[in-house]
Amino acid sequence: MHNHVVIWTSTMNNAKQHKTLGQTINNALNSLSMWATENNMEINTSKIVHQFFSMRHENINFDLKINNQKLPKSESTKYLGVYMDNKLPWKNHVKHTVNKANQRLRLIKRLTGAAWGRTQETMNTTYKTYIKPVMKYRSEVLIMASGSTLKALETTQNNALRLITRVKTTPFLALQLYTGHLPITWK
Repeated sequence: MHNHVVIWTSTMNNAKQHKTLGQTINNALNSLSMWATENNMEINTSKIVHQFFSMRHENINFDLKINNQKLPKSESTKYLGVYMDNKLPWKNHVKHTVNKANQRLRLIKRLTGAAWGRTQETMNTTYKTYIKPVMKYRSEVLIMASGSTLKALETTQNNALRLITRVKTTPFLALQLYTGHLPITWK
């Protein structure tokens, strides 16, 4: 059985608070280690990283340890299917999302070449149930992403809508209205 633990804490952004933050996290890690020992569980330190989120340019380093092993710092971490970067620009998350959606989009491309089952309705339903949920999964976090970051999601949907409708030159808004798909993101 695998258990996942996330320790999350926050503080004001000054040197004194950073020192206190490091101590707080190390105390939590010590408590976690003691709990694991008491419950006959083993902590796999090779799968533990720490990450510091800040909008500032400074690079804060903590000396975090569990079971006397220093924990490496990560610049990007995947948690529950969401890729989080230190400054939370969401570029990495969007990149992975678009890659996954494009892999699934190949199914629609295959359907467009098939003699059977290639009605526009079938392809639209396939997109709506198999591809679009990938792009919408955890999209709430993208509210802080820039328009240029989000453009990749819209481009992927627009490519899908062109495949579904077999139309190359119609404006995207018309394709969205015709197929019943609103933009993936809205800002």
